[in-house]
Amino acid sequence: MDENEILSILVVDDELGLLVSLEQLLKMQGHRVTIAASGVQALTHLAEIRYDLLLLDLAMPGVSGARVLDFIVERSLDIAVIVISGTTSVIEATSAMRRGAIDFLRKPFGPEELLGSVANAAHKLALERANRCMSQRLEASERLHRFIVQHSPDLIFVLDVEGRFTYLNHRIKTLLGFEPEVLVGKSLLELVTPMDRGKAKQLLADLADGPIKSLSAELCLARDSEFRRHHPRLPPLVIVEVIALAIIEENAQASRCTGSHIVAHDITERRRAEEALRRASARLEHVVGASPAVIYSRHPGPGMPINFVSANIYELIGYPAEELIADHQLWERLIHMDDRMRLDAVLENLDEHHPVSCEYRVRHRDGEWRWIRDTARLIFDDEGRPLERVGSWLDYTEAQQLAEQLNHQAHHDSLTELS
Repeated sequence: MDENEILSILVVDDELGLLVSLEQLLKMQGHRVTIAASGVQALTHLAEIRYDLLLLDLAMPGVSGARVLDFIVERSLDIAVIVISGTTSVIEATSAMRRGAIDFLRKPFGPEELLGSVANAAHKLALERANRCMSQRLEASERLHRFIVQHSPDLIFVLDVEGRFTYLNHRIKTLLGFEPEVLVGKSLLELVTPMDRGKAKQLLADLADGPIKSLSAELCLARDSEFRRHHPRLPPLVIVEVIALAIIEENAQASRCTGSHIVAHDITERRRAEEALRRASARLEHVVGASPAVIYSRHPGPGMPINFVSANIYELIGYPAEELIADHQLWERLIHMDDRMRLDAVLENLDEHHPVSCEYRVRHRDGEWRWIRDTARLIFDDEGRPLERVGSWLDYTEAQQLAEQLNHQAHHDSLTELS
């Protein structure tokens, strides 16, 4: 709340004349005012309604002002209290202040004195509520931060300047099998496998130089041996992608690194998948390379540029795969001019369910013409749009030459018979 904001005020006094006067004075300032002529009425109002400020007389018959103060403390009510009393007792005034009152006005008092005290109370109440709100937000933020860190799927460490753990989140237990408390004070290097300790040492050295930007590294960590015994199917090593940021302490003289924050993401499965894919690709490349057929893929757009061709294309036409992919028009230039019209007519019938084949000539890099058999089909997406043209090129030169020889021989034999 702002200190100039309209206040909700409860005025409690058994002197009716003073009670009415205070009500009128405060309402003239724009405040919302409720009056109570006894301690009993005050307790009822406080139990039912939230007020910003309480003007409270101490000396009342029955339920005293002191009892009202105790009620406020017991209920932990968020309300500022100004005590108004005719007593001259220092002990009574001190007791009221200890119970939470922020000011003590001795009767009789003037309007200016009262309004000044109310303004001070409003200012103090505004500050207290603002501070309380900030504290609550900070506490909520810290709780959220702790929750995120503790339940993060990544390893989160805090290291001192020597590379020793000062904090580890709970993920260290579920991923590597170590209790966080056991590792506090130990070096990061104790978790790193011998083959990667050089990289880890370099990372720590670079962090000690205090870079502003984050650093990254890929490290291999060892699981706890006891943990591995209970989880024999898990690999003994975990590959993590580390992002590290130095903790910089700055003062008037200089800045220095006092430690680092580390986030380590488990990429073991990714690396295993990449290795499996690499092996599969190598096997496929070996199989394709050993095959007489050249496998290719072409984009269905204008010009149908080649986006993949197997490496054995070199044996077929003397050009490496990279050159065909880089020069989208190269393959078309290699096709014999007399065969292009026939090839285009065949390709017009391409669809998903009916592959087409065509024999035509392409010029080898050495200048000779090679016959190839091109078998192709179109691949479509779920909406019926063409994705790519896939197919194979097979060296058909010997078969074509044999067919020509047979035709020539047959023609020669027929002429011989006629003669």
